[in-house]
Amino acid sequence: MAQWALARLLELPTPVRDLGQALHWYTQLAEQGAPAAMEAVGLAHYLGRGTAEDPAQAAQWFRRAGNAGEVASQFILAAHRAARGWSP
Repeated sequence: MAQWALARLLELPTPVRDLGQALHWYTQLAEQGAPAAMEAVGLAHYLGRGTAEDPAQAAQWFRRAGNAGEVASQFILAAHRAARGWSP
């Protein structure tokens, strides 16, 4: 999980914050099937961290993470579906 550790370090404000690189490493892990990384990629797209805000892309990643057992992603999808009509 060196990729996870590197991505987490790149999110910190010091010594070098690079949200784009953090997203790159989270995406690499997510594509390898890591549910927590899928959720991190969803959050990055939802919040515009390292990329432009993209609710549709965020919903796709949250759905993948939720299907893989990430409860927080399931909650995020359910909450947005109820509040905003998200339909991933």
